[in-house]
Amino acid sequence: MSTSSSSNVTNLNQFRKKKARAEKRAAADRNAVKFGLSKVQKHVEAFEAAKAKSVLDGAKTDACNDTKPTAMRDAKADKTDDTPTDEANDDHDSPPR
Repeated sequence: MSTSSSSNVTNLNQFRKKKARAEKRAAADRNAVKFGLSKVQKHVEAFEAAKAKSVLDGAKTDACNDTKPTAMRDAKADKTDDTPTDEANDDHDSPPR
């Protein structure tokens, strides 16, 4: 019934998948050489991106940098509205400005 040659069953799917992976890896290596950047070029790009970001961050206005929620800003504005003004200080006998 069973012969010694039938005990060496090979799974052809494994070989097919292994060959496909090797072909993809080879294609990826060819593309890396063809389209890839050198290490120096990558560092130059990273430096330029960081420089551009710092220039943009430096050009931001205070309104852009204000990270407080609107409710906190409104509460602070209400608090400053209660401060005495020059008109309230006119009760004293000081010369007008």
